[in-house]
Amino acid sequence: MQLKRFLGQTHWVRSVLSLTSATALSQVIIIFATPFLTRIYGIADFGSFLLTTSIASIFSAVIASSYQSAIILPEKDEDGFGVYFISIIQALICFIILYLAYITLLVLGDGTKVLLNVLQWGVYVPLLVLFGSVYQTSCSWLTRKSDFTIIAYTRYLQAISTTLITLGLGWLGFLESGLILGTVFGTTMAGITATTKVFFETRQLFKKLEYSKLKEIGAHYKDFFTTAPFSGLFNVISYQLTPIVIGSIFDSVVLGLYSLTLRVLNLPINFIGSAISQALYPRAVESERNGTLKQQIYQVAKLLSILIVIPVIVLILFGPMLFGFFFGSKWIPAGEIAQIMALFYAIRFVVSPISIVITIKRRLLFDCKFNFWFVSTQTLSLLAGAYLFQSSNISFALMSAFGFLSFFYYGLYISRLLKGEALYG
Repeated sequence: MQLKRFLGQTHWVRSVLSLTSATALSQVIIIFATPFLTRIYGIADFGSFLLTTSIASIFSAVIASSYQSAIILPEKDEDGFGVYFISIIQALICFIILYLAYITLLVLGDGTKVLLNVLQWGVYVPLLVLFGSVYQTSCSWLTRKSDFTIIAYTRYLQAISTTLITLGLGWLGFLESGLILGTVFGTTMAGITATTKVFFETRQLFKKLEYSKLKEIGAHYKDFFTTAPFSGLFNVISYQLTPIVIGSIFDSVVLGLYSLTLRVLNLPINFIGSAISQALYPRAVESERNGTLKQQIYQVAKLLSILIVIPVIVLILFGPMLFGFFFGSKWIPAGEIAQIMALFYAIRFVVSPISIVITIKRRLLFDCKFNFWFVSTQTLSLLAGAYLFQSSNISFALMSAFGFLSFFYYGLYISRLLKGEALYG
């Protein structure tokens, strides 16, 4: 009955559907454009693009894990806007530092291959970090105000503008810079649109800002500056490092199989889990204030478990056959990897959206330690399977086992937090 009442809250359901549909349509646009992009741009162009965006994503993740993640927490809008303003200033400072570092590399560059690639497109990294961070920060404020319609619109805008500019520059012959410039343009458009919306909503709050108040707010949430960025860094490393390790210890075929498996297994997390998490966050903060957070989180965990149980059973029983049917017979081994990792990604699907409890309860040190543990065990699992057993499937099995146990413990920690037990971290 509690779950039925929870699902009957139409505003929350509309918010989830709005964000999910925006993410899905954005991905459809990108997928549709990919065959055209691969015929316009060369492999080296995609390599330079990946290098530039990977560097930018690391800095953006660090900023996103800082004050930005605390915007929703304050009870008063004045304090929440103070955190938002500090986050914007933080992004601007990072932008200036990155440009100074770029200029320094230009002067001191030693001509190595990697450094030359960084110098060639490094001028765009600060822009991607700035507008990406400003966009995410503004989305956090819009999430605080439950303005999910604007967030969905900016996702459409980013996907469409990125695709059109990238294709247009490619057809005009800007093959070396088209992919990167398209991404910069799309990110900039989304950032400006979201920030403009916030600006018109918060003009009165901006007039009330005082330096002494900003200092007080910054000090109150200082753990988001001193601890949370490291957690964000370990988290993004876990995504960036695993393919690098697989590519270095196995062949490109194994990496390709893992890449498709990862894309399929991440679909529920990216489309449904992230939307539920974003829509839930402001409601969960309010529930924490009125003492109903435990019931709400348990309801969401139950809903997520119901949603994932049938897909996981189907994947475990028929994974290789389904991959062979949908992607071709050469991808059957990817279905075997999906079978191995299904339970790990199932529990990740359930636990990841409710991890907002860690932020609400401000257990940021635990989150940092967990992300360090996770990236370490995933890397060691790959190495153990490769060098002790000479088997990629054993590597994936170890990754899955440690991943499942890690997220099971993470969920258990959240449950004990909600029960009010005294925990370290």
